[in-house]
Amino acid sequence: MFGTRVRAVAFSGRMSVSFARVGCLIALFAVRGFAAPPVAVELATEPGFPLGGERRWIETLQALPDVSIRVRAIQSGDRPEVRAAGSSFEVVGILTSTNQLRLKGATFGLSDRAAIAKWLDRLRAEGADGLTAPRGPFGMTADQLTALHDRLRPAVGGPTKETALDLFVRRIGERSGSSVSIDDGVRDDVRRARVPDEFEKLSCGTALAAALRNAGLVATIERRGGETAIRVTRADRATEYWPVGYAPESSPRAVAPSLFTYLQVEINDTPLAETLAAIQPRLGLPLVIDHNSLAREGIELDAARVRIPSERTYYKRILDRALGQAKLRAEIRVDEAGTAFLWITTLRRGD
Repeated sequence: MFGTRVRAVAFSGRMSVSFARVGCLIALFAVRGFAAPPVAVELATEPGFPLGGERRWIETLQALPDVSIRVRAIQSGDRPEVRAAGSSFEVVGILTSTNQLRLKGATFGLSDRAAIAKWLDRLRAEGADGLTAPRGPFGMTADQLTALHDRLRPAVGGPTKETALDLFVRRIGERSGSSVSIDDGVRDDVRRARVPDEFEKLSCGTALAAALRNAGLVATIERRGGETAIRVTRADRATEYWPVGYAPESSPRAVAPSLFTYLQVEINDTPLAETLAAIQPRLGLPLVIDHNSLAREGIELDAARVRIPSERTYYKRILDRALGQAKLRAEIRVDEAGTAFLWITTLRRGD
Protein backbone atom coordinates (compact mmCIF):
# COMPACT_ATOMS: atom_id res chain seq x y z
CA MET A 1 0.00 0.00 0.00
CA PHE A 2 0.88 1.66 2.11
CA GLY A 3 2.15 16.77 -3.95
CA THR A 4 4.29 25.60 -10.19
CA ARG A 5 3.08 24.35 -13.31
CA VAL A 6 4.48 25.97 -16.46
CA ARG A 7 1.84 26.97 -18.96
CA ALA A 8 1.98 24.77 -22.06
CA VAL A 9 2.79 26.60 -25.28
CA ALA A 10 1.89 25.05 -28.63
CA PHE A 11 4.35 25.70 -31.43
CA SER A 12 5.18 24.67 -34.95
CA GLY A 13 7.47 25.74 -37.73
CA ARG A 14 10.50 24.76 -39.77
CA MET A 15 13.52 23.36 -37.94
CA SER A 16 17.08 23.79 -39.21
CA VAL A 17 19.67 21.09 -38.49
CA SER A 18 23.46 21.24 -38.89
CA PHE A 19 25.91 18.55 -37.88
CA ALA A 20 29.61 18.71 -36.91
CA ARG A 21 31.88 16.80 -34.53
CA VAL A 22 33.80 17.22 -31.27
CA GLY A 23 34.39 20.74 -30.03
CA CYS A 24 31.72 22.49 -32.04
CA LEU A 25 27.98 22.79 -32.38
CA ILE A 26 26.44 19.50 -33.49
CA ALA A 27 22.77 20.29 -33.81
CA LEU A 28 20.46 23.19 -33.24
CA PHE A 29 16.71 23.00 -33.31
CA ALA A 30 15.01 26.40 -33.30
CA VAL A 31 11.48 27.52 -33.85
CA ARG A 32 11.28 30.52 -36.11
CA GLY A 33 8.94 33.35 -35.26
CA PHE A 34 7.64 31.94 -32.00
CA ALA A 35 8.47 32.45 -28.33
CA ALA A 36 10.91 29.98 -26.76
CA PRO A 37 9.18 26.79 -25.62
CA PRO A 38 8.87 26.07 -21.89
CA VAL A 39 11.73 23.52 -21.74
CA ALA A 40 14.98 24.08 -23.63
CA VAL A 41 17.07 20.89 -23.60
CA GLU A 42 20.81 21.08 -24.27
CA LEU A 43 22.45 17.69 -24.78
CA ALA A 44 26.23 17.37 -24.36
CA THR A 45 27.91 14.32 -25.93
CA GLU A 46 30.67 12.52 -24.06
CA PRO A 47 33.82 11.31 -25.83
CA GLY A 48 33.03 7.92 -27.30
CA PHE A 49 29.36 8.72 -27.90
CA PRO A 50 28.34 6.66 -30.99
CA LEU A 51 29.02 8.45 -34.26
CA GLY A 52 25.75 9.69 -35.74
CA GLY A 53 23.80 8.70 -32.63
CA GLU A 54 22.58 12.27 -32.18
CA ARG A 55 19.91 11.86 -34.84
CA ARG A 56 18.14 9.01 -33.04
CA TRP A 57 18.02 11.02 -29.82
CA ILE A 58 16.69 14.02 -31.72
CA GLU A 59 13.95 11.84 -33.22
CA THR A 60 13.10 10.53 -29.75
CA LEU A 61 12.93 13.92 -28.08
CA GLN A 62 11.47 16.12 -30.79
CA ALA A 63 8.17 14.22 -30.54
CA LEU A 64 7.72 15.51 -27.01
CA PRO A 65 5.58 18.64 -26.75
CA ASP A 66 6.95 22.08 -25.91
CA VAL A 67 10.61 21.06 -26.01
CA SER A 68 13.50 22.62 -27.98
CA ILE A 69 16.65 20.58 -28.46
CA ARG A 70 20.27 21.62 -28.89
CA VAL A 71 23.09 19.08 -29.18
CA ARG A 72 26.80 19.85 -28.72
CA ALA A 73 30.05 18.30 -27.55
CA ILE A 74 30.64 18.10 -23.82
CA GLN A 75 32.56 20.90 -22.12
CA SER A 76 34.54 21.02 -18.92
CA GLY A 77 32.17 21.19 -15.94
CA ASP A 78 29.12 19.90 -17.79
CA ARG A 79 26.76 17.83 -15.64
CA PRO A 80 23.03 17.09 -15.62
CA GLU A 81 21.27 20.16 -14.28
CA VAL A 82 18.14 22.28 -14.50
CA ARG A 83 17.93 26.06 -14.42
CA ALA A 84 14.77 28.11 -14.09
CA ALA A 85 14.51 30.67 -16.89
CA GLY A 86 11.57 32.91 -16.17
CA SER A 87 8.45 30.87 -16.82
CA SER A 88 10.36 28.01 -18.46
CA PHE A 89 13.33 25.71 -17.76
CA GLU A 90 16.77 25.17 -19.26
CA VAL A 91 17.91 21.55 -19.03
CA VAL A 92 21.41 20.19 -19.53
CA GLY A 93 21.66 16.46 -20.22
CA ILE A 94 24.62 14.21 -20.99
CA LEU A 95 24.63 11.72 -23.87
CA THR A 96 27.03 9.06 -22.60
CA SER A 97 29.51 6.82 -24.38
CA THR A 98 27.07 3.96 -23.73
CA ASN A 99 24.35 5.84 -25.65
CA GLN A 100 22.25 6.75 -22.60
CA LEU A 101 20.79 10.10 -21.63
CA ARG A 102 21.61 11.34 -18.14
CA LEU A 103 19.26 14.02 -16.86
CA LYS A 104 19.00 15.43 -13.34
CA GLY A 105 17.98 12.55 -11.09
CA ALA A 106 17.47 9.95 -13.85
CA THR A 107 19.08 8.02 -16.72
CA PHE A 108 17.20 6.94 -19.86
CA GLY A 109 17.66 4.81 -22.95
CA LEU A 110 16.40 5.48 -26.48
CA SER A 111 13.27 3.42 -25.87
CA ASP A 112 12.32 5.43 -22.75
CA ARG A 113 10.41 8.25 -24.46
CA ALA A 114 7.37 7.80 -22.18
CA ALA A 115 9.58 7.92 -19.08
CA ILE A 116 11.32 11.05 -20.36
CA ALA A 117 7.90 12.64 -20.92
CA LYS A 118 7.03 11.87 -17.29
CA TRP A 119 10.33 13.41 -16.19
CA LEU A 120 9.44 16.58 -18.08
CA ASP A 121 5.94 16.60 -16.59
CA ARG A 122 7.41 16.32 -13.11
CA LEU A 123 9.83 19.14 -13.86
CA ARG A 124 7.02 21.42 -15.03
CA ALA A 125 4.79 20.51 -12.10
CA GLU A 126 7.27 20.40 -9.23
CA GLY A 127 10.37 22.24 -10.39
CA ALA A 128 13.97 21.06 -10.23
CA ASP A 129 13.77 20.02 -6.57
CA GLY A 130 10.93 17.62 -7.38
CA LEU A 131 13.22 15.61 -9.68
CA THR A 132 15.47 14.40 -6.88
CA ALA A 133 13.21 14.52 -3.82
CA PRO A 134 12.87 11.07 -2.16
CA ARG A 135 9.64 9.31 -3.09
CA GLY A 136 7.38 7.31 -0.82
CA PRO A 137 4.00 5.63 -1.38
CA PHE A 138 2.27 6.52 -4.66
CA GLY A 139 5.55 8.02 -5.90
CA MET A 140 4.94 11.12 -3.80
CA THR A 141 7.32 13.22 -1.76
CA ALA A 142 7.00 13.46 2.01
CA ASP A 143 5.53 16.95 1.70
CA GLN A 144 2.95 15.80 -0.84
CA LEU A 145 1.89 12.87 1.33
CA THR A 146 1.64 15.10 4.39
CA ALA A 147 -0.53 17.59 2.50
CA LEU A 148 -2.88 14.82 1.33
CA HIS A 149 -2.98 13.28 4.82
CA ASP A 150 -3.98 16.67 6.23
CA ARG A 151 -6.72 17.11 3.61
CA LEU A 152 -8.18 13.73 4.55
CA ARG A 153 -8.05 14.48 8.29
CA PRO A 154 -11.50 16.13 8.82
CA ALA A 155 -14.26 13.92 10.22
CA VAL A 156 -16.93 12.76 7.80
CA GLY A 157 -19.69 14.41 9.82
CA GLY A 158 -23.30 13.25 9.49
CA PRO A 159 -24.73 9.71 9.37
CA THR A 160 -23.32 7.28 6.81
CA LYS A 161 -24.90 3.87 7.45
CA GLU A 162 -26.85 2.69 4.36
CA THR A 163 -25.87 5.81 2.41
CA ALA A 164 -25.44 5.18 -1.32
CA LEU A 165 -21.72 4.71 -1.93
CA ASP A 166 -21.59 7.11 -4.89
CA LEU A 167 -23.10 9.88 -2.75
CA PHE A 168 -20.68 9.04 0.06
CA VAL A 169 -17.69 9.25 -2.29
CA ARG A 170 -18.91 12.64 -3.50
CA ARG A 171 -19.32 13.81 0.10
CA ILE A 172 -15.74 12.80 0.92
CA GLY A 173 -14.45 14.78 -2.05
CA GLU A 174 -16.36 17.87 -1.00
CA ARG A 175 -15.55 17.51 2.68
CA SER A 176 -11.82 17.06 2.10
CA GLY A 177 -11.47 19.43 -0.85
CA SER A 178 -10.03 16.58 -2.92
CA SER A 179 -10.46 15.62 -6.54
CA VAL A 180 -12.07 12.15 -6.56
CA SER A 181 -12.75 10.20 -9.76
CA ILE A 182 -14.29 6.78 -10.33
CA ASP A 183 -13.01 4.36 -12.96
CA ASP A 184 -15.52 3.69 -15.72
CA GLY A 185 -15.37 -0.05 -15.06
CA VAL A 186 -16.62 0.28 -11.47
CA ARG A 187 -19.21 3.05 -11.77
CA ASP A 188 -22.11 0.59 -11.67
CA ASP A 189 -20.61 -1.13 -8.62
CA VAL A 190 -20.33 2.21 -6.83
CA ARG A 191 -23.92 3.16 -7.70
CA ARG A 192 -25.30 -0.13 -6.41
CA ALA A 193 -23.28 -0.34 -3.19
CA ARG A 194 -24.22 1.04 0.23
CA VAL A 195 -22.06 2.13 3.15
CA PRO A 196 -22.61 -0.67 5.71
CA ASP A 197 -21.40 1.07 8.88
CA GLU A 198 -21.48 4.36 10.73
CA PHE A 199 -18.37 6.42 9.94
CA GLU A 200 -19.60 9.81 11.13
CA LYS A 201 -16.77 10.35 13.63
CA LEU A 202 -13.97 8.96 11.47
CA SER A 203 -11.70 10.98 9.21
CA CYS A 204 -12.44 11.24 5.50
CA GLY A 205 -9.44 9.15 4.45
CA THR A 206 -10.05 6.18 6.71
CA ALA A 207 -13.82 6.23 6.17
CA LEU A 208 -13.39 6.29 2.38
CA ALA A 209 -10.93 3.39 2.46
CA ALA A 210 -13.23 1.32 4.70
CA ALA A 211 -16.38 2.01 2.68
CA LEU A 212 -14.68 1.17 -0.61
CA ARG A 213 -13.10 -2.01 0.76
CA ASN A 214 -16.50 -3.35 1.67
CA ALA A 215 -17.44 -3.06 -2.03
CA GLY A 216 -14.21 -4.70 -3.23
CA LEU A 217 -12.78 -1.31 -4.24
CA VAL A 218 -9.86 0.88 -3.19
CA ALA A 219 -8.73 4.50 -3.34
CA THR A 220 -5.44 4.94 -5.14
CA ILE A 221 -3.57 8.23 -5.44
CA GLU A 222 -2.33 9.95 -8.59
CA ARG A 223 -0.50 13.15 -9.48
CA ARG A 224 -2.22 15.08 -12.28
CA GLY A 225 -0.74 18.31 -13.55
CA GLY A 226 1.00 19.00 -10.27
CA GLU A 227 -2.10 18.23 -8.19
CA THR A 228 -2.91 15.18 -6.06
CA ALA A 229 -6.06 13.29 -7.04
CA ILE A 230 -7.90 10.25 -5.65
CA ARG A 231 -9.09 7.52 -8.00
CA VAL A 232 -11.59 4.80 -7.08
CA THR A 233 -10.83 1.48 -8.76
CA ARG A 234 -10.88 -2.27 -8.27
CA ALA A 235 -8.44 -3.65 -5.74
CA ASP A 236 -6.74 -5.87 -8.32
CA ARG A 237 -5.99 -2.84 -10.53
CA ALA A 238 -4.03 -0.94 -7.88
CA THR A 239 -0.54 -1.70 -6.63
CA GLU A 240 -0.93 0.80 -3.78
CA TYR A 241 -4.04 2.09 -2.07
CA TRP A 242 -5.07 4.28 0.85
CA PRO A 243 -5.19 2.27 4.12
CA VAL A 244 -8.02 1.74 6.57
CA GLY A 245 -6.26 3.54 9.40
CA TYR A 246 -2.84 3.05 10.92
CA ALA A 247 -1.18 1.26 13.81
CA PRO A 248 -1.00 3.70 16.74
CA GLU A 249 2.38 5.02 17.82
CA SER A 250 1.37 4.98 21.51
CA SER A 251 0.42 1.97 23.60
CA PRO A 252 -3.11 0.53 23.28
CA ARG A 253 -3.87 1.61 26.85
CA ALA A 254 -2.90 5.21 26.04
CA VAL A 255 -4.83 5.30 22.75
CA ALA A 256 -8.00 3.52 23.90
CA PRO A 257 -8.13 3.45 27.73
CA SER A 258 -11.80 2.40 27.78
CA LEU A 259 -10.78 -1.03 26.48
CA PHE A 260 -9.06 -1.70 29.81
CA THR A 261 -12.00 -0.88 32.07
CA TYR A 262 -12.87 -3.81 34.34
CA LEU A 263 -16.40 -5.14 34.80
CA GLN A 264 -18.31 -8.26 35.73
CA VAL A 265 -19.51 -10.06 32.60
CA GLU A 266 -21.48 -13.11 31.55
CA ILE A 267 -22.64 -13.80 28.00
CA ASN A 268 -24.94 -16.74 27.33
CA ASP A 269 -25.28 -17.92 23.72
CA THR A 270 -25.75 -14.41 22.29
CA PRO A 271 -25.31 -13.45 18.61
CA LEU A 272 -21.99 -11.73 18.03
CA ALA A 273 -23.69 -8.79 16.33
CA GLU A 274 -25.79 -8.21 19.44
CA THR A 275 -22.74 -8.53 21.67
CA LEU A 276 -20.80 -5.92 19.70
CA ALA A 277 -23.80 -3.58 19.65
CA ALA A 278 -24.00 -3.75 23.45
CA ILE A 279 -20.29 -3.18 24.02
CA GLN A 280 -19.61 -0.40 21.48
CA PRO A 281 -21.48 2.46 23.26
CA ARG A 282 -19.65 1.68 26.50
CA LEU A 283 -16.28 1.92 24.76
CA GLY A 284 -16.97 5.15 22.90
CA LEU A 285 -14.92 3.78 20.01
CA PRO A 286 -16.13 3.40 16.41
CA LEU A 287 -16.27 -0.22 15.23
CA VAL A 288 -15.18 -0.65 11.61
CA ILE A 289 -15.99 -4.10 10.28
CA ASP A 290 -14.09 -5.70 7.43
CA HIS A 291 -17.23 -7.03 5.72
CA ASN A 292 -15.26 -7.97 2.63
CA SER A 293 -13.02 -10.43 4.49
CA LEU A 294 -15.91 -11.76 6.58
CA ALA A 295 -17.88 -12.53 3.44
CA ARG A 296 -14.88 -14.26 1.89
CA GLU A 297 -14.62 -16.52 4.95
CA GLY A 298 -18.38 -17.07 5.16
CA ILE A 299 -18.65 -15.47 8.62
CA GLU A 300 -21.94 -13.83 9.60
CA LEU A 301 -22.11 -11.69 12.73
CA ASP A 302 -25.77 -12.53 13.31
CA ALA A 303 -25.12 -16.27 13.05
CA ALA A 304 -21.99 -16.48 15.21
CA ARG A 305 -22.76 -17.13 18.89
CA VAL A 306 -20.82 -15.90 21.94
CA ARG A 307 -20.48 -17.66 25.28
CA ILE A 308 -18.42 -16.24 28.14
CA PRO A 309 -18.85 -17.56 31.70
CA SER A 310 -19.37 -15.19 34.60
CA GLU A 311 -16.13 -13.46 35.50
CA ARG A 312 -14.55 -10.10 36.23
CA THR A 313 -12.43 -8.92 33.31
CA TYR A 314 -11.88 -5.95 30.99
CA TYR A 315 -13.42 -5.02 27.64
CA LYS A 316 -10.38 -5.83 25.50
CA ARG A 317 -10.34 -9.35 26.91
CA ILE A 318 -14.09 -9.72 26.35
CA LEU A 319 -13.76 -8.64 22.72
CA ASP A 320 -10.82 -10.95 22.09
CA ARG A 321 -12.72 -13.95 23.44
CA ALA A 322 -16.02 -13.08 21.75
CA LEU A 323 -14.45 -12.42 18.35
CA GLY A 324 -12.13 -15.40 18.62
CA GLN A 325 -15.14 -17.72 18.88
CA ALA A 326 -16.10 -16.54 15.38
CA LYS A 327 -12.51 -16.70 14.06
CA LEU A 328 -12.25 -12.92 14.12
CA ARG A 329 -9.94 -10.41 15.78
CA ALA A 330 -9.95 -6.74 16.74
CA GLU A 331 -7.10 -4.35 15.99
CA ILE A 332 -6.73 -0.93 17.57
CA ARG A 333 -6.10 1.58 14.80
CA VAL A 334 -6.14 5.36 14.45
CA ASP A 335 -7.38 7.49 11.58
CA GLU A 336 -5.70 10.53 9.99
CA ALA A 337 -6.85 12.73 12.87
CA GLY A 338 -5.55 10.31 15.51
CA THR A 339 -9.05 9.09 16.43
CA ALA A 340 -8.91 5.51 17.72
CA PHE A 341 -11.22 2.83 16.35
CA LEU A 342 -11.50 -0.96 16.36
CA TRP A 343 -10.92 -2.77 13.09
CA ILE A 344 -12.86 -6.05 13.16
CA THR A 345 -11.45 -8.55 10.66
CA THR A 346 -10.65 -12.22 10.22
CA LEU A 347 -7.88 -14.09 11.99
CA ARG A 348 -6.12 -14.52 8.65
CA ARG A 349 -3.31 -12.00 8.33
CA GLY A 350 -2.33 -10.07 5.23
CA ASP A 351 -5.63 -8.22 4.60
